[in-house]
Amino acid sequence: MSMRLETGPLEALEASLRRLFRWGNLPRLRERLAARSGVLLDKASYSLIAPLEHGNLRVSEVAQRSGVDTSTASRQIVQLERDGVVRRKPDAEDGRASILELTGLGKRHLKKISAARQAMLAEILSDFSHDDMTQLAGLLERLNRSIASYLDNER
Repeated sequence: MSMRLETGPLEALEASLRRLFRWGNLPRLRERLAARSGVLLDKASYSLIAPLEHGNLRVSEVAQRSGVDTSTASRQIVQLERDGVVRRKPDAEDGRASILELTGLGKRHLKKISAARQAMLAEILSDFSHDDMTQLAGLLERLNRSIASYLDNER
């Protein structure tokens, strides 16, 4: 179902999302997060371990969820293995494949990063009411579902 909005709201939304993504990519913001969390993971490493927070996955699934190709993910995962953040184990269903899982260190890293992010958000959103934050979270979740649906319909 396609909904046509006036150009004004779409322009404003596009500009706001562009600024939001730019903020998220600023090294200064990532440096603050690293300092606050005590975890020194680069952006690429974090994007590869985050999908493992809810369970073990194949390298190809981690790559897909991180938005990188499998060969790139594989190279970066080797370093994460060396750093003791993830480990590979054989896939019981396919002996040729392996499954990635977070180590205890990887789980601690994710918890620290999440806590630091929430503390930063609390500061950033300090002038938002509880209801404002609830509404924003709901709208962003709705946007995420719409994006996922849009991408699923492209297949």
